[in-house]
Amino acid sequence: MKIGILSDTHNSLHPAVPELLKGVDVILHAGDIGQFSLLQKLKGIATVYAVYGNTDGADLRGLLPRNLNVELKGIRFFITHDIGTPESFHARRQLLPSGGHPDIIVFGHTHRKFFGRIGASQYLNPGSATSPRDSSKASLCILKLSKGKIIQQEFREFLRQA
Repeated sequence: MKIGILSDTHNSLHPAVPELLKGVDVILHAGDIGQFSLLQKLKGIATVYAVYGNTDGADLRGLLPRNLNVELKGIRFFITHDIGTPESFHARRQLLPSGGHPDIIVFGHTHRKFFGRIGASQYLNPGSATSPRDSSKASLCILKLSKGKIIQQEFREFLRQA
């Protein structure tokens, strides 16, 4: 299974994104989507699981959850927008749903790419698909899963729009 993960599109779907997501089975969006129409464009590529972010308006907040648990190929994902830093979120684990620790916590908000293990979970921020803070390039992440394991993780970068 191939998963595309993005965040912080802020109502702009960069022309490179559909091509970079070509062939994914599922898209996870960690909030700050912008408008419902952008979500619809992503749904034209693959099944989308998304949460709202701090800049999303009432239309998306009424449609999407703040946090979402999704299991794909035996891997449990917890998707949210703002966790602060992975270390501070790890210390506040009571924010996670009951029923065990997720395998991967997907988040956005910082506009900075991150992939690393803290405790029992991996933390993944795909960076910003529009306005990165740590690079001149926007980014998203592609995960490939097989038999309950991540077999490949790759950040895909593209030039940000002016």
